[in-house]
Amino acid sequence: MVAIFIIVVGLYFCKFHFGLSDCHSKWSEFGDYFNGLLSPILAAINIYVFIRLTKVIDENDDSRQKRAEEHEKSMKLMQFRKSELDYLSNLLQQSMLIKADNNRYTMVEPIMLALSYIETFLQTKLGLFGLTEASPVTIKIKELYECLKEMSQLMLNNIKVEKQNVLKFLNLKNEIILSLQKITLG
Repeated sequence: MVAIFIIVVGLYFCKFHFGLSDCHSKWSEFGDYFNGLLSPILAAINIYVFIRLTKVIDENDDSRQKRAEEHEKSMKLMQFRKSELDYLSNLLQQSMLIKADNNRYTMVEPIMLALSYIETFLQTKLGLFGLTEASPVTIKIKELYECLKEMSQLMLNNIKVEKQNVLKFLNLKNEIILSLQKITLG
């Protein structure tokens, strides 16, 4: 910018005279010359800067929009994971609330519901949490399934469920819920 100014002033003085004039009309002519030469150059620079800024603002808006969409997707995924996790946790909690009833099938019903959901979870919901068949959490879920299945068989056959079976179930349940919470919260 300064270089353009120096070139314009230098050309004027080289072409028309050397030194400063005492005449007002010469100063007026110099102003007209200066204005006529620099106005189009400055206008072109302003247009270029305006276009460049507009492009940068558009790129930033696009980037901000993509980040907002990604954030919204991650929030929806987290909410969906949380609802699935809450449902699983509640089912597992309910499965240990044994009703005092003489009917064995009524007593085992909450466990059967939990077993059914765990089967569904293993078949359809692993991907929701980014789990694979071989992941440690999936293996724990399968262990929990087998533990519940064993407990339900014992109850159906009127065999006492041992304390160690219940403790194993509770430990597995807590490990799984904690692991799935960590995955959900990222």
